[in-house]
This record gives sequence, structure tokens and C-alpha cells, in this order.
Amino acid sequence: MDDKILELLQQMNSKMDNLTDKVDRLEIKVDTIDVQQKENTQILRALESAKDVHFAKLDKIENDVAHLNGEVKNIRVNLNAVEGITAKNWNDIIDMKKLMQ
Repeated sequence: MDDKILELLQQMNSKMDNLTDKVDRLEIKVDTIDVQQKENTQILRALESAKDVHFAKLDKIENDVAHLNGEVKNIRVNLNAVEGITAKNWNDIIDMKKLMQ
């Protein structure tokens, strides 16, 4: 009877060793997953930070374009005024030449 108990205890010990090995392997996998998750989180945060920088640059570009658009419109208005004044001056010169003849 003692031999049977000893044999059963040895089988139980062997099964416990197998279970311990499986748990150890599982813990290693969990640790690996944890490390990968932390790395992924760092990458995600870096990408979010880069996205914020790019959005800020895009906002600045949009503001610059709007400002340049306003300046171009102002230049067009001024050129139209110069064109009108130049046309008036040419008419005045023509009238003066007529008077001088």
C-alpha cells in the first residue's frame, strides 16, 4: 500500500512539475506581451505628439495663406488704382499735346 501511495505521490509531483512549467511559460508570455504593450503605448504617444505638431504647422500654413491672400487682394486693388491714375495721366498728356499744337 505504501508503494501505491508513493507512486501516486510521484505522479502528482510530476503533474505539479508540468503545471509549474506551463505556468512559468505563461508568465514569460505575459511578460513579453506586457513589454510589447508598453512599447506600443510609447510609439502611439510619439505618433500622437507628431500629429499634434503637424496639425500646428498646418494651422500656421493656413493662417499664412490667408494672410498672403489678403495681401494679394490689396495689391490688386492698388494696381487697379495705379492703372486708373496712369490712364488719366495719359489722357492729360494727350490733352496737353493738343493744346501745344
